[in-house]
Amino acid sequence: VCPFMKIIVVCEAGADFRLASCLLVRSLRQHGPRWLEDLPEVASFSGWTGSDRAEHAKWPELDDVYLLRYGRPLHGRKNGPYSKAATKAILLAEREPDLGALVLMVDLDREPERRKTFERLREEAAGMPFTILLATPDPEREAWVLHGFEPADKVEESRLTELSQSLGFDPRLEPHRLRDDARRRATLRDIKQVLDHLTRESAERQNPCWENCALENLEARGRQTYLTDFLSEIRSRLLPRIVGQP
Repeated sequence: VCPFMKIIVVCEAGADFRLASCLLVRSLRQHGPRWLEDLPEVASFSGWTGSDRAEHAKWPELDDVYLLRYGRPLHGRKNGPYSKAATKAILLAEREPDLGALVLMVDLDREPERRKTFERLREEAAGMPFTILLATPDPEREAWVLHGFEPADKVEESRLTELSQSLGFDPRLEPHRLRDDARRRATLRDIKQVLDHLTRESAERQNPCWENCALENLEARGRQTYLTDFLSEIRSRLLPRIVGQP
């Protein structure tokens, strides 16, 4: 892997990382200069230095890593959900050598205060030597995957048509209208159930939704789920950091 730009993605699981990292790399290649597009790799993804060999960092591990790195718990607490965890992530990132970007990814679950907390902390960390990007799917990552779903055959096309008629809207365009309710998981109003129905419960079938769908389509569809914001931040905040490099 070419260590052109070191990036740490803090998220809950590998599926979140694969989604965010792929969109980030695709956006850099598409909107960056030609020499960037021609590089075999444009970024090196990793977890915290010395903690493990993972390709991303995890929210649940922040307490242990922070204690190991700083030797004491984080005292005090800023207002807002995820504020303490995000603060730890930023402080840990400050001690990461040659870090180019920190991506904070968390499902909003229809709680906009989570994003507002991240935005406030990012403003307070404006002097950090790395870029902070916010990946905040609303209500959760499945919404971003649905944005990129395109029928691969007649069967999938029929499923999408029937589902859209049942819901009264196209779930690719308005996934924010779906629920996330484990108690009602069997209903086709549940966002996970909708995605499973369209992709035949295949994790591999989900991959083309973010790997192949045109970024322009994802950006147009993602205004209500913050996907548009994430793609915009990659261009406006991260790309300017690297376009001047040979």
